[in-house]
Amino acid sequence: MTRTFSSLTAALLAGALLTHAARPAGATVDAFIPYVVPQHHLQTDDVCLAPQTMWAELGIPPASQAEALLAPVYVYRQGGEHVDVNALSLTGGMTQTYVADRYDDDGVVTYEMILDVTALAARNGGSVSGRQATVEAAKLYLLSMAASLEAIAPGAWRLSLRFTGLPSQTSLPGTRLPARTSWPYSGGSSLLAAFRRELIDVSGSCP
Repeated sequence: MTRTFSSLTAALLAGALLTHAARPAGATVDAFIPYVVPQHHLQTDDVCLAPQTMWAELGIPPASQAEALLAPVYVYRQGGEHVDVNALSLTGGMTQTYVADRYDDDGVVTYEMILDVTALAARNGGSVSGRQATVEAAKLYLLSMAASLEAIAPGAWRLSLRFTGLPSQTSLPGTRLPARTSWPYSGGSSLLAAFRRELIDVSGSCP
């Protein structure tokens, strides 16, 4: 048996992640919820997964997170400037689309979506370095979405993420990124672990 994400919203409310009382089924709820973006360490240029908080209108919590991952995250830089530190937003050229969602009675969150990197692939071009940049950006989105789901459903989530517009990965270093997988990603996914070793905190400088 499955439930709608209004059940997850209610569960998040019970866990004190939301800022306002629940409203009737089908209505949205204004809420502060966590999500996780990649950002570059200022000294080493390691990519770190950095927790953030968004003001969401729930809805479907993972859909809110999926949207936020491509939006700027501004921090104040001494001297009066606000700077975007979200590596996904700075990269650009990617669009995300909701496909389906499910919230099972055992508390497992399943979210299905598409990430289109066609524009990014066209901009980066077909050289080895250009294709590598596109594939790495797609991997970073996947890792960030997985980390965001972990933030709202620790150990109890599945993610089906289909990529469109991926360039050829022939002769590229690193683990191949499937355009789609037979089974959803989860916290114990060996593919996610491989991507994380390749891209996240490579020199060990992340907090």
